Amino acid sequence: MLPPPSLLEVQVNFIGAWRLFRRDPGGAALFGRDEQAFWKSFWCAAIIAPAYIALLLLIPDQLRSEAPLARVVPVEVISYTIGWVAWPLVVHAAFGVLGIRDKFIPYIVAYNWSSGPQIVLLLLITLVCVTFNLPLSIFLMFNLIAMVWLLAYHGYIIKVTTGLDLPVVVFMVLGEAVLSYMINFARDVVTIGVL
Repeated sequence: MLPPPSLLEVQVNFIGAWRLFRRDPGGAALFGRDEQAFWKSFWCAAIIAPAYIALLLLIPDQLRSEAPLARVVPVEVISYTIGWVAWPLVVHAAFGVLGIRDKFIPYIVAYNWSSGPQIVLLLLITLVCVTFNLPLSIFLMFNLIAMVWLLAYHGYIIKVTTGLDLPVVVFMVLGEAVLSYMINFARDVVTIGVL
């Protein structure tokens, strides 16, 4: 098994992701482009997991599942894992069809590390709403704005790392959003015990 990235590697990759978040294309140059960088980028899932757990614990009560913890935890762990694996598998196949398999590793490395700025943004929104006891409608509005920004962020990562044309970029962004929605929907259905 590949060892985890060093602290320096984590810092450099998060700086690259942050620079892309700010729409600085130079951020892409900070990511590795080999197979080792590809596999190490999946360690980001473990690195940001505490922030993801904090996000789940802080969401407003109205959005919280009433299912028992013994059911919620395994479902969350499974859906989190699927969420990290499903899109790279889809992209691997898609890039093969498009004839740009050489762009797969640079894209996935940037895509995986981009989860850092994403979780920080969502956690910040949640912390502000909880701290100031803002109404649910404000929380949802902030999250909607964040989602639009994050979709654009994803599109920017695709464009910078692959050079694909805008229609293909938009199609990929929408494809990833639909896949994420399907995973989250399945998670919610299983959590409430319909299946």
